[in-house]
Amino acid sequence: MVFFKKFIPIFILFIIFYNIYFFYNSDYFLIKDIQIMGKNELLKNDIIEKLDILKSKNIWKIDIEKLKELILKDVRIEKLDIKRKIPDKLIFEIEEKKPFIYVEYKGRILVSDKNGIIFSIYKEISNEDLAIIKLTNLEDLKEYISILNKLEGKYLELISELYKKENYYIIYLRDGIKIKTDIDVEKKKYSLAFKLYNHLKNKKEIDEYLDIRFKDFIVK
Repeated sequence: MVFFKKFIPIFILFIIFYNIYFFYNSDYFLIKDIQIMGKNELLKNDIIEKLDILKSKNIWKIDIEKLKELILKDVRIEKLDIKRKIPDKLIFEIEEKKPFIYVEYKGRILVSDKNGIIFSIYKEISNEDLAIIKLTNLEDLKEYISILNKLEGKYLELISELYKKENYYIIYLRDGIKIKTDIDVEKKKYSLAFKLYNHLKNKKEIDEYLDIRFKDFIVK
């Protein structure tokens, strides 16, 4: 009798753990739905196809961190968050990189983000009206990007092309005006330059170019 009294709690624990194990591994937790959210038009179809293999797998047996690490190998992705929605849904919040500039290189037009990372080609996002730079060496991209990152978004929209000439750069605006600059020009100087550009344009007094390379003044 004493033996049975000792055995009963053990038996109850066994039943509890067995049921938990059975429930944990049951079809109830098999993934049936994969939801992709966020701004990801560029890669949505690719991602859907790859993630379909997760269907019918146990939602608790998915290693979220390893899955995230695998998906983030896609250079087009800026941010990623993965959530389980019990019992059978995985939610992927994906934000793709934003196109910043076109890069013409070896006969192809590539797409770079604001950090100078090439992540796409022109035909994938040809609806974007971006400035273009022409490179013979991709290692030079960082310098071009550092210049463009000093400009406010509303001024970036005015730019058609950025190119290097000898030891300085020329920002070619869509109306044909050129702004001469170099890598050392500070951000506030660009703001002043574009304000002057707008002022002169409104008065119809703008010349062919503005030169902002000088420390204390702008030449027009």
